[in-house]
Amino acid sequence: MPISLDSLPISKGARKAFFYILHNQPATRAGICTALGVGAVSAGKYVQELLSTGMIKEEGYSESSGGRKPLIYAVNDTNHYILCINISTIYCEVAVSDFNLKLHGLRHFSIKEDDRPEAIVAKIWAVYNNIKEEKGLSDSSFIGAGVILFGTVKDSSGIMYRPIVQYMNDHWIDYPILDKLRNALPLQIFYEKGITALASLEYNYGVGKSCKSMIYVLCAMNIRSAYVLNGEVQGKTPFYEDAFGHMVVNYDGPHCKCGQYGCLNCYATIPAIIDEYKKRVKRGAPSSISGELDEVTIEAICKAAEDGEECARSVILDRARMLGIALANYIRVTFPDLVLLSGLLVELSPLYFDTAVAVAKDHLAKIDHANVGFSRIGSFSSPLTTSCASLVLESVFGDN
Repeated sequence: MPISLDSLPISKGARKAFFYILHNQPATRAGICTALGVGAVSAGKYVQELLSTGMIKEEGYSESSGGRKPLIYAVNDTNHYILCINISTIYCEVAVSDFNLKLHGLRHFSIKEDDRPEAIVAKIWAVYNNIKEEKGLSDSSFIGAGVILFGTVKDSSGIMYRPIVQYMNDHWIDYPILDKLRNALPLQIFYEKGITALASLEYNYGVGKSCKSMIYVLCAMNIRSAYVLNGEVQGKTPFYEDAFGHMVVNYDGPHCKCGQYGCLNCYATIPAIIDEYKKRVKRGAPSSISGELDEVTIEAICKAAEDGEECARSVILDRARMLGIALANYIRVTFPDLVLLSGLLVELSPLYFDTAVAVAKDHLAKIDHANVGFSRIGSFSSPLTTSCASLVLESVFGDN
């Protein structure tokens, strides 16, 4: 049977206090009183509960304007853990996270085209037990497992829809991935779409923490996005995460797998950039990349562009301009405080990011969007896997 969250021997008030400390550490009892609307006695009781269970620790004293300096408290990162499971299209990452979103024992293994989902579930179970043994943990050390997936699921069993772009084999379609993980792991499972979890992670714990609203865009094999307003991801229709990538930016453009023509995914993604680069080189454009053209990688193209190769620069500039136009449209509709661009393309190519932002700003110049900020990559080195941990923390302690 899965470990029950009720096994955490703390009151509802203590959970609320922990949630406040989690987001505002180091925190004082006075801050807890104000945030929870309780008196000093109640706040003190909650703090003692959290200290006794090892969920928080004393961090010293804060400055005082007069009188005794108040104690400050922070989350303890040595007593309780979260299992993180990130199942992407071509790889899986499994790690253990503490309550401060620090990853431990990160394992990365590839998912091949012919790998069946049951084999991946078995690997996840094996990695979980391996990490437990390495760190000297038990099942009771965990409050749950956060799971993010490459596609959309139909219901609580995790039966997977067929995505518009199917990267894996047909054995993944209609496979009840969440139920299988529940059967394999003695932990409560919390699931979310990858882009939703990513956006929530940055909004609650990263560069978007001070924002009221934020657009998060992931630029990789396809374009995915989420819009966060007052802490809630908006528009959770089954395929909303792909909607921005299927915004038509050129109605005379190439045919997209979704059935439309000229979608953003046809221009600003890794496959689109690689295809366009190969076409231009075959037509005679000079290339500085060695090796077979059919095996060229996005890493090589981005490096060539940064090194000044004209063909690579031209392709990235053209494709990033399309993203910039689409971003301007998105911003006009949502009026965010921040636009965060992330994903492999943004990581590999500052030119891609800078161009997209410049074009978006240029298209917005005639209207008052002066306060929109842009950020590159985000705050976490392994954001997808880290978002699994924040998903559990927000689910367990945020709905009190």
